[in-house]
Amino acid sequence: MTQDISSTIDMDITEDMTMGELRELPLEERIKAEHEIAKSAFFKLTRQRSLQGIDILEGLNVNDYEGGNSRIEIPLGIALGCIKAMKMSMDNQARQEMQVSTERTAYGAELATASSDLLSALEAGMHELVGIQCEYFSVLYNRRLNRHLVNDAGDSTPFTDEELMRQQLMQQEIVEEK
Repeated sequence: MTQDISSTIDMDITEDMTMGELRELPLEERIKAEHEIAKSAFFKLTRQRSLQGIDILEGLNVNDYEGGNSRIEIPLGIALGCIKAMKMSMDNQARQEMQVSTERTAYGAELATASSDLLSALEAGMHELVGIQCEYFSVLYNRRLNRHLVNDAGDSTPFTDEELMRQQLMQQEIVEEK
């Protein structure tokens, strides 16, 4: 990954200014320019990986646009795994920063700790989202069994005759389209 970031930084330097122009800047300005270039390079690389991730998910047929179905468990599982992996990495970085923390390295420690804290919140939110999706999956499952769930305790009401007729008509239309 360091190689990817270095390559992206090199590309950003040549896009924004030449290496010669960068070297000619006064030291303080050069450091600020390099700081902005490094942040931009990391963002571009992250965005590129995100697009690659979307392509992978599309390749797994997560969204069946014709059938109107989605396999939300795939991106949910991947996102949960990614958040857990990032959390472990950030926790490790925060520990390392704290071990070598001095007044001069405090900013790095603050950033590592803030990242770890944010990932803890994301992980909690992701667990909540998975729980909600579990409930929603059960709602959809029960609809296939011709009943509506009315609460999270599993209480249900059967489809009305009108709903059953509408469902039969929709299924008949689908068969006729094929």
